[in-house]
Amino acid sequence: MESQCHATTVDGAVKSRANDWGRVLRWSIVIVLFLPFVVLLIQQLTELSDRRLPCCDYSALELGTRAFLRGEQLTGMYSREGWRHPGPITFAWSSLARVLPGNGFAEHQVAAVAVHMAALAMVVWAFRKRLTSMAFMVAIAALVAFVWRFDIDHFREPWNPFTAMSWAMLAVVLAAGFATSGGWAWLTGFVVIGSFAVQTHVGTAPLVVIASLIVLREVRRRWRHDGRRSALARTTVLGLLIWLLPLIDLVRGDGNLFDVATGTDRGWASGDVWNTVIRLIGLGPSAMGRYFGPSSPYIEAGDVGVFEILMFVLAVSLSWMVWRARHRAPFAFMVTVLSWAGVAVTVVLIQTTSGPFYRYLLLPVAGLSALIWIMGVVVVVESVASRAPRSLVPALATSIAALLGVLAAVGVDSEHLVGRYGDADIDRAVNEVRENCDDLPDELVVQVSDAGDEIAWSDAMPVIVALDRCTSVTVMGITGFIAGPGFEADDDVVPNFFIEGLGWSAYAPD
Repeated sequence: MESQCHATTVDGAVKSRANDWGRVLRWSIVIVLFLPFVVLLIQQLTELSDRRLPCCDYSALELGTRAFLRGEQLTGMYSREGWRHPGPITFAWSSLARVLPGNGFAEHQVAAVAVHMAALAMVVWAFRKRLTSMAFMVAIAALVAFVWRFDIDHFREPWNPFTAMSWAMLAVVLAAGFATSGGWAWLTGFVVIGSFAVQTHVGTAPLVVIASLIVLREVRRRWRHDGRRSALARTTVLGLLIWLLPLIDLVRGDGNLFDVATGTDRGWASGDVWNTVIRLIGLGPSAMGRYFGPSSPYIEAGDVGVFEILMFVLAVSLSWMVWRARHRAPFAFMVTVLSWAGVAVTVVLIQTTSGPFYRYLLLPVAGLSALIWIMGVVVVVESVASRAPRSLVPALATSIAALLGVLAAVGVDSEHLVGRYGDADIDRAVNEVRENCDDLPDELVVQVSDAGDEIAWSDAMPVIVALDRCTSVTVMGITGFIAGPGFEADDDVVPNFFIEGLGWSAYAPD
């Protein structure tokens, strides 16, 4: 009897040590995932005092954030289709970074890094809840591989196609969690995060609609379950709060939501969408940054290579294995189905939209390919893990994640995005405005020349940002639309400030 008790005590101690060791590995692999993001965040915090202004959409983001804080921005960033993205969540998130010192563009980059960190933290939480300990570690290691190969620098991009990507990934994970018997909190989380994704970039809407259908089916199945009423009430209230400003605009403003629903011309996109899709899915956690990087969204990627086709076939094969394991791995199966459906429907809608196809249009759903690979790898590893030593898979997952996480962390580029998207002419024009700020009239109506080789709206935007720090500004024409409703001048006003080319001039008439 004494010998039996002693054996039981020894077995309990061994299991306790194994559990402690497993907990250490799980925490270690999570820390490794966020290590490059912490390095990236610190790098952006060191740039807060840089008061240079970049061109293009980055200045539009700055103007929209200011307008949001004034209560003038009820919708999102502008779209080339002539409407704005559905909601102001991008500006709301950037507004939170206004508590930081420096008053520089790096605030937006800090906010962008925070978006991805927050979304990935919730993805980690969801994986821990829905996967076994071993599968969790494999999934996080695969997620680290995605972060490394995607290029960590892209996660500081405040451009809304990038920030929407992580919201879209999380929306899929939450929808899948609820659809596979997750608690009512998963439903609330999906509505909140799905709303964030759609407001940030309308390119996530097809995915969120598909996921919503799955979620509604699950709500109907649980209609008589305990907690339904309080959960639905809580979710409805939060959803209405998140959509309050766009709904106010729909009723009393410009009706942007109606324009989003009806304002896109249908036709057939010019350019090869399907090559990009093969790269998107086939490369999965790979060098997608080469094809979606902010510095080259308009450059043709060329023909698909044999290796890329083989990787696409491998991704499909992994998904087939997930389908076969759908009964023992329902969460992985649902994540995979939603990811494939989201990519497919998004691609079809992009292909049937008139106008040129740009690869960045698929950025909002780029993270879905990572989910396809992650779930495929998890199912495969779980299928063969029983034949390997118990500690082998966790040790390998931790080692691979540690290596790739460190590589991602040391790969953070020290170049500030302002340096990449600004130039000496922009800096000179902005500094001239700042130096003559007190001489400007109380109200400016800005006209941007856009004919011939004169100044383009993209380069004029930083000057408008600088002017807004000095006085009240409205802008005419296409530049006014891009700047946002808080800055868009009426059609019948007379301009009293001009931004022109021919040596880069920004002046008010004598």
